[in-house]
Amino acid sequence: MIATGGRGDREIFVYKASKAGKFAKQHCLRGHTGWIIQLLFDTENHLLSGSEDATIRLWHVGSGKY
Repeated sequence: MIATGGRGDREIFVYKASKAGKFAKQHCLRGHTGWIIQLLFDTENHLLSGSEDATIRLWHVGSGKY
């Protein structure tokens, strides 16, 4: 999996690779009110995100919820 985040839309996009090596968008995660500045996957299907809004969110990648 790959996750991307940025400053303009305050959204995190999670992509999953297929066996053919192509990436398909799996989730669009919304919840931060500031720019996304840090993303980190853990070993238990979670994504940690840090934002300029001074919050850290723990997302469950399977459901797309924090």
